[in-house]
Amino acid sequence: MTEYVSYVVLALFIFAILFAQRWKQAPAIICPHCRHTGGVKLRERKRKTGLSGGKVVGGLLTGGISLLATGISRNASATECRCSVCETTWWM
Repeated sequence: MTEYVSYVVLALFIFAILFAQRWKQAPAIICPHCRHTGGVKLRERKRKTGLSGGKVVGGLLTGGISLLATGISRNASATECRCSVCETTWWM
């Protein structure tokens, strides 16, 4: 039984290392909610930002079949910010 538990713990540890999202400390950014300076963390993420005109036109030309595979929204890189004091999250 203890071997099984150790394998589960090892698997969870490896999963946490591989899929952990890295936050970077940003000392110059001020939290818009609590006005605290120095406690803001940043990370880059992909975010859906709206309709892609090319995908809509392609969907019209193919009768909607291409929209099943690609979707309509486009993904753009954005910065997610989180305050460590009040736990507020916002995007830049």
